[in-house]
Amino acid sequence: MWWSKPCKMPYMFGLVLVVIVSILIFFFYFFMPLSVWYWTAVFYGLVISALFLLFISVFQVLDWRATEYMVTDQRVFFDTWIGYAVVNLADVEEVYGRVGVLDRLFGTGKVYVTYEGYDTPTSFSGRYGEDVIVRHKAPCFRSIKNAFEVGGIIQNVVAGKK
Repeated sequence: MWWSKPCKMPYMFGLVLVVIVSILIFFFYFFMPLSVWYWTAVFYGLVISALFLLFISVFQVLDWRATEYMVTDQRVFFDTWIGYAVVNLADVEEVYGRVGVLDRLFGTGKVYVTYEGYDTPTSFSGRYGEDVIVRHKAPCFRSIKNAFEVGGIIQNVVAGKK
């Protein structure tokens, strides 16, 4: 019924923040040796900054390329390169969208699909016997053009199933 990939620019906007942090690290390592450190520290700082930037950049690009969202007449799929989520439309409780400031600039938004049992806390014993409680976030179509239309499509399909 509906298939899409996230829009590239807003999805990878976190990469811009990483570049800014890397530039700040670069300037810190470049200007500090004049008063305190030695030039070998500059070299290692630049290498660490470059590797950090390269790792995060590759991660973001791979994540964007592998992410797909799909709505069929029976299920909603959230597929990423790390993992995937499949939600049966019979289990969907609520569909809602959000459009933030950055999303308004790019004309995109997020569509959240809450389903039966998604917010049920999972508890297990930690390493030292303490109770650890984990809450699962609702799956989200991130950086989607016409987010409210997509939410409407999902709501119409869910209403037809119930």
